Amino acid sequence: MSFLKRISEFGANEQMDIESKASLKVANLWAFLGMLITAPFIVVTYKLYPPIMGITIGIFVVMALHYLIVAFGADSKYSRIIMGTVNPWLIFSYHMLLRHAGDGIVPGLSLAQGSMTIMPWVLYSTNERKLQLTMIANSFLTLCLPLFLDGWGSDEFSNKEFYSQDMTVALFAVAGMILFICYILSTSSYSSLQKQNAKLWKDMETKQQDIQSQSADLKSYVAKVEKQQAENEKRQWVMQGLSELNNILRGESDWDIVKDRFLSHLISYLKVNQGAVYVVSDEEGEDVYIELSTCYAYSRKKHIEHKLDPGEGLLGQAYLENDTVYRTEIPEDYIRVTSGLGEALPTSLLIVPLRHNEEVLALVELASFREFAEHEINLVKESGEGLASFLSTSKVTRKMRNLVSNAEKSSEQMREQEHMMRQNMEEIMNAQEEYSRTIQEKDEELKTLRARILELETS
Repeated sequence: MSFLKRISEFGANEQMDIESKASLKVANLWAFLGMLITAPFIVVTYKLYPPIMGITIGIFVVMALHYLIVAFGADSKYSRIIMGTVNPWLIFSYHMLLRHAGDGIVPGLSLAQGSMTIMPWVLYSTNERKLQLTMIANSFLTLCLPLFLDGWGSDEFSNKEFYSQDMTVALFAVAGMILFICYILSTSSYSSLQKQNAKLWKDMETKQQDIQSQSADLKSYVAKVEKQQAENEKRQWVMQGLSELNNILRGESDWDIVKDRFLSHLISYLKVNQGAVYVVSDEEGEDVYIELSTCYAYSRKKHIEHKLDPGEGLLGQAYLENDTVYRTEIPEDYIRVTSGLGEALPTSLLIVPLRHNEEVLALVELASFREFAEHEINLVKESGEGLASFLSTSKVTRKMRNLVSNAEKSSEQMREQEHMMRQNMEEIMNAQEEYSRTIQEKDEELKTLRARILELETS
């Protein structure tokens, strides 16, 4: 069995499809069995009818030629065409050369020729239907022609042995063997196709499952990549916004200018409708309160006085809780957004405390006709830290300036007081000098009076 398997698979390769492999296997087996059947007839013909021995040798060569063609890597289709075309005509010639003029057909050979019409059904697949029908017509023509043509054999040789009962039985046996081989080959081919189809179907199901699994993995990977890409885009968007807002903080030192530019750019970058910055006032000797510092697109006038106590409204709650407030359900009387169509209640409201060293220094309030995304809220929080730091620095700078100014004022006052004291001292010293001169003059006058009194007493 292993020998026949090697014979049948001769010339097959992995690139062939299933039907091509099946056709090649059948052609290989047919050529091999044809050589086995033809070989004895070469001997029989040589002994009984030498002139036609070349025909049996030709059939043998045609069968062997198949292996030569396949061995050189050619398609077995060419060798099958040769076997399907040449062999019926060689058998036809063999039959006609056996018959003498006036003799009838050789029954055994006619049956053998008839069996050859079955061969195309085996050698060619359903994909080669045209070629298959052509070969059947060719074999059927070689079967019918002896009925209408006279024999071509020479009277020099006797052909009685081919008409004998023993030869007829032998030829019938050969024809039966051919038919049996055709049946076995077709059954084997069909069975092989079924097995290979089943294997192919199973492989296809396995591959389909693998493809589905890979497709699911690919979809998951694509979704993950798309999610990562979206996260990267959001992160890039936040980083760009922070960079632009930080440039505003670095470009100015005046709080009044920075707060307006910062708020205006933040609202433009977020594409929201309006906003405001509230500053926590904690001056010494005063109660803490929240005061509007700047606003954008509010219906009320910019920089108007607007104060809130801690805990008052949403802003006061955000200050006390030191936490972000985000609302999509906004009280009717809380805030209105002004647009070209008039005023309307916003869709969402965001209040973010601006902390520096865990201390709330200011609050940002933003209102929009759309909801805020998480990365947008993160941008406000992160940029707010920079604004709070700037405000803290501004407060410290302002306090230092106030201290310097007060110190300068105190120094000026002290200098004025010192000048006044010097003037007073000069006046006192002048007065003392005048007083000393007056005392001296009085002493001299007193001496003069005493001298005159003494003179008067002596005189």
